[in-house]
Amino acid sequence: IDAASAANLVGPGHKKPEGASEKASDKLELAKKLASKIQLKSKDSTQQAAEDFLNKGEGGNKISAKSVADHLAAKLNAKLNYTPSDDPLKPEEGGIFQKFEEELEINDFPQQARWKVTSKEALAQIAEYSEAGLTVRGQYFAPGKQPPEGERKLFLAIESTSELAVQKAKVEITRLLKEELLKLQTSAIHHINKGRYQVL
Repeated sequence: IDAASAANLVGPGHKKPEGASEKASDKLELAKKLASKIQLKSKDSTQQAAEDFLNKGEGGNKISAKSVADHLAAKLNAKLNYTPSDDPLKPEEGGIFQKFEEELEINDFPQQARWKVTSKEALAQIAEYSEAGLTVRGQYFAPGKQPPEGERKLFLAIESTSELAVQKAKVEITRLLKEELLKLQTSAIHHINKGRYQVL
């Protein structure tokens, strides 16, 4: 084994022969020079202008994420014909916020549909989507049975400071109920068709 092979086997912690390190450093310098020439040639005027703009901005200020977000928000507001106000939400006369409420009775729906809209996950998703508060109230009473005095059938209470939020929640609850009813209906048809033929 010669000295160069031995140095390679020993590892980077030991000194290499002077001739080998000179060759490697010469090659490294040549590679750096070629890379810088390639990089200078590849940048055209538009790319250089874009880099200058991003680094300095039009007025000499560096572009930040906030300025990009503000620009995109302004474009979206213009598209939706929305004019944002700088004033915070103010309470109505008398110092009280206006509150919108609606109740949706779910007592007479099938059990599976009631479970679907009263599950924690569904209530959380609807509340997040609509920005309205949802509460399950009342008690389940079998069909045809009237609740005693002071009691109410099972219902969902929808509350918000925005009428639009209440309507969005109501529409989403109705959609989930219809979806579950369709699933129940198709599964019932499937069971009817399944028993139509007999094996002889």
